[in-house]
Amino acid sequence: MSNPLEKYFSERYKPSGDLQKDPGPVVTISREFGCPAKIISDLLASKLNEMPKHETPGVDWQVISKEILDDSARELKTEGSKIEYVFNYEKKPLIDEFLESLSAKYYHSDWKIRDTIKKVIRSVGVDGHAIIIGRAAAQINRDIEKSLHIRLVARFEWRVQHFANAHNITTKEAVKKIKELDENREKLIKSFATEGNCVQCYDVYYSTEYLTNEEIVSSILHLMQLKKLI
Repeated sequence: MSNPLEKYFSERYKPSGDLQKDPGPVVTISREFGCPAKIISDLLASKLNEMPKHETPGVDWQVISKEILDDSARELKTEGSKIEYVFNYEKKPLIDEFLESLSAKYYHSDWKIRDTIKKVIRSVGVDGHAIIIGRAAAQINRDIEKSLHIRLVARFEWRVQHFANAHNITTKEAVKKIKELDENREKLIKSFATEGNCVQCYDVYYSTEYLTNEEIVSSILHLMQLKKLI
């Protein structure tokens, strides 16, 4: 984790963050695999941090993604690689399950890992000025009034071609990978959602196939102003 984000979590992480009177503002960006969530999130944060401070009071906006994994691992006093399988919606390797179970000090059940991840994501949302990529953040922070929840979508064929070109792989390989990751991400969302897959959790959908990154960010900024997030 970079130093600014390490400082962000050390100073702003609050396990009981829901006690804060005015949670947010927070933006969550979910995406179908192959849509450029990181590029859009970075561009959005840059635009927000260029605004006059009276429009975005407090600390700078931060893009949060893998930092959720790192901070959850710290809370559990383990390594990120040991809990990453939860985000990929995979089963814990049997050898890890066996070795960890030999020592109660280092063993964490799936339930405890998921609960810790949820608390970290919730704390980031409550504390605000964060753009959270994926991690079922919309489902976890839907009830925060000062929030905007975005879903990036595109036709399957476009995502396949885009992914194949970006990673220099065959169309067949891209199809297999995208289908696998789409399925795993839907399972992850359902595992954190309180009601089904929570399709209604998103305020707006953007097509990354037909809109440029700049157009999407411009629209997000306008919505944030209308919802008084900035």
